[in-house]
Amino acid sequence: MKTNIVNIIGGGYAGCEAALTLSEYGVEVHLFDIFSPNQNQIQTNVYTKRLHQELVALGSPSCRLVDDNLTNLRQKLRENVEKNANIKLFNGKIGEISLNEPTIIATGSNTSDEFFLQIENIVGKNRAYRWQPIFPVFKQLKLTQQGEYYYLAISHEQIKQAQLFLQNFPSKEECIEKWASSGVELLKAKCFKPGFIDGKIVPTCLKFKKIESGMLLQNFQTQLSPQDQQKLFDIIGLKGAQVVEYGSLKKCTFISPASCINAHLQSQNNPNIFFVGRLILVGGELEAVATGFLAALNVLNMIEGRRLVKFPHGTMCANIIDKLFSLDGFKQLQIDLDCDIIKNVDQNSAIKKLASFKEDFDARISWYNNLCSKKRW
Repeated sequence: MKTNIVNIIGGGYAGCEAALTLSEYGVEVHLFDIFSPNQNQIQTNVYTKRLHQELVALGSPSCRLVDDNLTNLRQKLRENVEKNANIKLFNGKIGEISLNEPTIIATGSNTSDEFFLQIENIVGKNRAYRWQPIFPVFKQLKLTQQGEYYYLAISHEQIKQAQLFLQNFPSKEECIEKWASSGVELLKAKCFKPGFIDGKIVPTCLKFKKIESGMLLQNFQTQLSPQDQQKLFDIIGLKGAQVVEYGSLKKCTFISPASCINAHLQSQNNPNIFFVGRLILVGGELEAVATGFLAALNVLNMIEGRRLVKFPHGTMCANIIDKLFSLDGFKQLQIDLDCDIIKNVDQNSAIKKLASFKEDFDARISWYNNLCSKKRW
């Protein structure tokens, strides 16, 4: 094994998983993190239990630490990182990302403005985002369903009134206030798109998606106060609707996987850099673990000059990575725990495939190390 040092920035679920995985292959890891204890137990259901079993079959260090109740995983990860001889832990902020060393960026979405600019420098302008929109949610609405979405027709006059109202709230961020400053047509294109209602195409509509807490209003990111949002809702035909949650823009960092990384989680612009976890729109803890594990294997492959790998098809792990590349910027910011991930996955078959995948990977590592040892002598 070469003596490369791998930098990992961020010690959450994905970062610790990557660090522990690399350490098991004898790689020296420098882990940069500001530790904040999180004792919350991960919610367990059929989905998480099945994913946990797949990760155990892969040999995930994280999932070997706990049973499928997933109790105190965050704390156990930290304890194992701290006592691992191959991992050097640096508590504190990192000044600059090294572009010439193998590096896994696992910061999550909570980054400083300065670190965001470094990420943006790696992935490119307009591929990294600094604000996450929280869309408004309503109840007591009369809507027309078309497929998985619901629509409410809105008139040009209502949109014009909304545009005039929004001009009172200038903004530099990507939100309805900024779009309104450019005129009615941009506001229509961003927020009030055509819909299919009662067999006819209606040129301007509000578009909703049903979620557990109510009806989520799509494409409606705003920095308005709740009071001003209520005034706007009255203007656009939502007067009387029960607001479950008002919209907001949350300051955070994330990148769009489809435009920034490849299927191996490697940066498209710099082969030394890998991105994992919430930074690439992953929503759950075990999904973050899966990305950390895959990135670690591929950093190892990159160091040794071997081809990069992907999870085998027909597994939840593979579906999670595939799902990441279907996400579209502001429109969807985390993996939904839905049928897309479990679809077409036979549990027993998936576990066998993943165990075989890991066995094959380890065999190649062993062969390579033996070959290198013979060359030295």
